[in-house]
Amino acid sequence: MTEEKPVNRKPLGLLPNGTSIRVIVVDDEFSHRRIMVQVLKSASFDVVAEGVNGEDALKMVPQFKPKFLFMDYHMPRVDGLEALKKLHVSNPDTKVVICTTDNDKDHVLELLKSGACEYIVKPIDRKVVMQKLEKLVGLPPS
Repeated sequence: MTEEKPVNRKPLGLLPNGTSIRVIVVDDEFSHRRIMVQVLKSASFDVVAEGVNGEDALKMVPQFKPKFLFMDYHMPRVDGLEALKKLHVSNPDTKVVICTTDNDKDHVLELLKSGACEYIVKPIDRKVVMQKLEKLVGLPPS
């Protein structure tokens, strides 16, 4: 019986040239933001900024030009959907992943139609986030 060798893959957050993929995390709940940041950093993503509402996202995305924005849906001042719609027009190169507690089919369809490339249902599960990240960066699931 031969032993299978594990496949050595580069971390998800690294580009072929070794540069980390830039991301921003926006969530008004500190604990949710912390978990997402830890998951992203563990996969070698470069978390260049963090915010607490859609207003922050609208200011930070043009400044930091991330590849991905992980943003909560329910936030004060400017919610995730409003920010998503504006960012989809003004910063189409940034892929927005909405994090939400709402898994209703109509709600999810509205988010996707408004420009979200993906959504993550809270509470945040590391395994689910990693699967979504593999899809987003174009790697086959492990």
